[in-house]
Amino acid sequence: MKKKGQLIIIILFCILCLVPLVLYPVKGREGAESGQISTVLPSLVTKDGFNRRFFEQAGDYFTGNFAFRNELVTADSALRSGLFHTSTKDNVIVGRDGFLFYNSSLDDYLGKATLSDRQLSDIAYNLELMQRTLAEDGIRFVFTVAPNKNSLYPQYMPQKFRTDVQSKNSTRLLPYLEKAGVNYVDLFAFFKSQDEVLYHKTDSHWNNKGAAMANQLLLSAVGKESTDYSQIDYEVRTDFTGDLFRMLYPSKKGTEEEIYYSKKPDYRYLQEIDSTYDARIQTENDKKDGSVLMFRDSFGNSLLPFTADEYGAGFFSRAVPYQVYRAYDRKADTVIAEIVERNLSDLAQAAPVLPAHDCSDILLPQSIDESYQASAEVDEMQIAKEDDDPASQAHTYLKVSGEMDPARTVEGTKTYVSMYDPAQGFGYIFQAYHTSEQKVNEEEDRSKNAADSEDACRYAVYVDAEAIADGDYEVSLLTEENGEQIRSKMLTTYHLG
Repeated sequence: MKKKGQLIIIILFCILCLVPLVLYPVKGREGAESGQISTVLPSLVTKDGFNRRFFEQAGDYFTGNFAFRNELVTADSALRSGLFHTSTKDNVIVGRDGFLFYNSSLDDYLGKATLSDRQLSDIAYNLELMQRTLAEDGIRFVFTVAPNKNSLYPQYMPQKFRTDVQSKNSTRLLPYLEKAGVNYVDLFAFFKSQDEVLYHKTDSHWNNKGAAMANQLLLSAVGKESTDYSQIDYEVRTDFTGDLFRMLYPSKKGTEEEIYYSKKPDYRYLQEIDSTYDARIQTENDKKDGSVLMFRDSFGNSLLPFTADEYGAGFFSRAVPYQVYRAYDRKADTVIAEIVERNLSDLAQAAPVLPAHDCSDILLPQSIDESYQASAEVDEMQIAKEDDDPASQAHTYLKVSGEMDPARTVEGTKTYVSMYDPAQGFGYIFQAYHTSEQKVNEEEDRSKNAADSEDACRYAVYVDAEAIADGDYEVSLLTEENGEQIRSKMLTTYHLG
């Protein structure tokens, strides 16, 4: 009798294990919460013959698409978070009082993902150069960092984590921005000064009230009058489902409060969009003047409607590096750059695509320092006119980039690219951005390339090919630090025309 009972248990266990497979045709492929899971069943035979990875791919496919997957994932998450206050998802942290946090912000919170002093200096240097270049053409610029949620509300993080505010990138970057004179809006100080929580419990972003306040601060920083939403009535609805909640509980229905203002928007979209998360969005508002170009990330999803409602024309981009040349195509009077705290390192990676101004009138030495170690290469970059954007124009830029001498590149160093045509006896000088960008060899491990480039000492500048004369140019590098100027030997040549 005992053996019979054990056999029944074994049979029931096997049946339960087979249910996800047997019911796959009916309840499978319901849409997993992760976009990384394949929804295409692999083929045993491909155009190249037998698929040797078929069983591996089939296993991955089934893992992501078996019957009742989302329900089982949700049940597991609910059990672990309810009993043990832990998360089944690597990218979600279960906090206190129902708060969820994005795990990619943890290193920032702990003060681990620290940028070097030179990288922080380079970020401020690049932002100031971009700001100054735009200002010379009458375009206002403002920069802000959207705080990670746990930077503002550490009291809701699990007790086992201890934040180190002084070692955080956002804290250490602030004095560099102030010294460089970057027009910066400090949202950390603002949100911490508020008595209420302005981020969602189950989402990694601010709510509509937080977005409205952030927008007003940004526009005020560029002298733009805007709607004061503290004077606008609003309705609170319990209809918002957070991104972190959907990751953790893919089949569970859960909502929290969101704020909806009574003011109806006046702007409209110039193209059909899937959501405000789209890579490029264009707006128009017949009741307002001015034109804005905003570079943003996911925090711009709820920020975009408030900004778009204050300008006659708006262009909102998620492109990295920043395509700042669009400010000229669209005749923008304002450029806004918003980036979330956890992605600050992106600003040290690559130069913004912005044609540099010639500054050959500055005094530079004629003698060459042969000991200065540097490199240079010139690549032609073609930007085509876009059919879906009537304001876009075709451009041809020369990207001049290479390595600087680390021993000669310290905080406060300014870097210039010289393009001189000895046959015609004239040339141009362009101030370059400091980057850690390196070319990635497709045959090599991308993660290794990324690691090697974290603190690389490089530069880059974009030159409008139509703004300089045809000729045979000798390219060299110039640096200036505290009045001391150094010129490298000729690094490469380039024929234009």
